[in-house]
Amino acid sequence: RHQEKLDNEFIEVGTKIVKAYNTLALSLKVIGVFLKGQKRLRYWKQALQRLTSLPNELRNFTSLTTLIISYCSRLTLLLNELVNLTSLTTLDIFGCSSFIILPNELCNVTSLTTFKIFSLTSLPNELNYFTSLTTLDIFGCSSLTILPNELGNLTSLTILIILECLRLTSLPNELGNLISLTTLKIY
Repeated sequence: RHQEKLDNEFIEVGTKIVKAYNTLALSLKVIGVFLKGQKRLRYWKQALQRLTSLPNELRNFTSLTTLIISYCSRLTLLLNELVNLTSLTTLDIFGCSSFIILPNELCNVTSLTTFKIFSLTSLPNELNYFTSLTTLDIFGCSSLTILPNELGNLTSLTILIILECLRLTSLPNELGNLISLTTLKIY
């Protein structure tokens, strides 16, 4: 009971800080100072594990270039507000065991150059809108059976890594269109 109250207080304080300063850099500095006093990292890990959605305020961080979402085991979806992150170049999603589908609207984030995903059941067909994408890592998508043909339209892609996608039986012929591809790892 005490642990749950403490987690709720951390979430409330963090949200207030982000709202008050309305810039990620300053918010992280303030949150960092607050976290520095916390001796038990597991409290924060437990709070992350209870997270079911990302805060709506995330859409205000239009200068955000890197978003790493990890070990949020109850997070089931990304908000469509991520399309407002027009400066986003790197998106990593891993350790989110309940997260299985990407919103198609995410493909409107055309500034994305690095995309690393773990445990999705499918990739959106709109993936080809990531025209700036240079690195795509697909890890542990054990239910993934096919890659979309549109993957072949990612002409800026230089690195494609597919790891532990055990049900994937073939690759689309369109991968031959990846003229910039320098590294392909499948294992």
